[in-house]
Amino acid sequence: MKKNISNTDRITRALAGAFFIALNLTSIVGYPASILVWVIAGILILTALAGNCPVYTLFGINTCTCKKEFKQYH
Repeated sequence: MKKNISNTDRITRALAGAFFIALNLTSIVGYPASILVWVIAGILILTALAGNCPVYTLFGINTCTCKKEFKQYH
């Protein structure tokens, strides 16, 4: 998988995921909504760790400023 998330985006997603986990652990969110918050937190943490967002791929968005791989032609 190619990375399509910048480091700033990854940090923001990780912090948002940690925030949602903290909301659940402090019982601020009630039972029915807590399941949805856990799922959102998991998705945010996983995409931050992987560096790839499937939704970005669908829409052709790329916030990564990674160096492009140069192919050498012989």
